[in-house]
Amino acid sequence: MHAVADPQRLSILAMLAEKELCVTDLSSITSDDLPTISQRLKLLYEAGLVKRRRQGKHIFYSTVKKYYLTEAVFTLLDTSENSQTSTDSE
Repeated sequence: MHAVADPQRLSILAMLAEKELCVTDLSSITSDDLPTISQRLKLLYEAGLVKRRRQGKHIFYSTVKKYYLTEAVFTLLDTSENSQTSTDSE
C-alpha cells in the first residue's frame, strides 16, 4: 500500500480515524503547509482510504470503514515502531 508507506500520510490517516478534519486543521496540527497536506490527502483519497465532504468553502476528510482502517493504521504504526526499535538496538 503505497498510500500508507509514508509516515506523514499514515499520521494523517490516524488523525482522520479519530475525527473529521479539513486541510487547514491538519496543517495547523502538523505544521505542514497547505499544498503538502492537500497532496497527501489526494493520495489517501485516490487510494480509497479517506472520503471527503464539502461544507461551504471547506472540504472535510474522514476515514472510510473506521473500525477496520483504524486497526490497520495502529498495526502499521506498531510494526513501524518495533522495526525502528530493533534497528536502534543493533
